[in-house]
Amino acid sequence: MAKRNCRRTPEERAIHDRAVTLRKMTDRQLVEYADRKTAPPKPSGPTGEQNVERIILSLKTTKGIGAATVAKVEAIVRRYLCDE
Repeated sequence: MAKRNCRRTPEERAIHDRAVTLRKMTDRQLVEYADRKTAPPKPSGPTGEQNVERIILSLKTTKGIGAATVAKVEAIVRRYLCDE
């Protein structure tokens, strides 16, 4: 048996209201909703190369990290963040 509405917490009511809204959607509305949710976000921040430069600069100015370690990390970061 389901929990009575008067015994639900505010979070449970919010989830229930959202579920009811989804159940009332038409097929077209459901497809549009799913497409909006699964669309990849547009990049708005710095590019991969700018991120690499910021990471390397941060590593170089950190005490206890030597030049050899910075070079190794730079190679790994460039391999994964840039198309090199």
